[in-house]
Amino acid sequence: MLAPISALSNVLQQYKKHPSSGPRELTPAMVRSIDEAGKPAKRGKKPETQKEAQFSKPTKGNTPKNRKSDRAVTSPPNPKKLKKPARRLILQSSSDSDSEYVPPQYKIASPLESESESSDDEASGRATHQAIEAANAYLHANVNDRLTQLEVELAVENHIMDELDRRTLQLKMQNLKLRTATT
Repeated sequence: MLAPISALSNVLQQYKKHPSSGPRELTPAMVRSIDEAGKPAKRGKKPETQKEAQFSKPTKGNTPKNRKSDRAVTSPPNPKKLKKPARRLILQSSSDSDSEYVPPQYKIASPLESESESSDDEASGRATHQAIEAANAYLHANVNDRLTQLEVELAVENHIMDELDRRTLQLKMQNLKLRTATT
């Protein structure tokens, strides 16, 4: 560590004059942090600490490039379906102790509510389907454009290769004529 500093350096001489104080004693906070670092990481969502809040990364401005998340249509989350309560048998106290089935009483949704929920589901499904189709059409257009560009580049390269082949053949013929003329 001290190798790059010359032995004649004033700083190094002053450093060597100081007596060694030995190893430092660990404070309870240091011991706790060492113990926490030795434990395996907890899974799940981490609580935000002060350090993380102070040193958050600066956000960049909007980029002109479209992202998939920007193009996707956000649909409202589907409502959770309620579980039906379990059927219960209620025993009536009678002399012959017969049990009768008593059907559970369910809340019957009005037809308007169920129709509006199904139409909302259908509308969100249609919107999602249309967004996927639009993204798919955009992707196909980009792929077709790039394919056209590659075909043009390939045609140019083929033309260049044909010209090189023709000139190489001419040079070979001239070389052969020169060899036969000199022999």
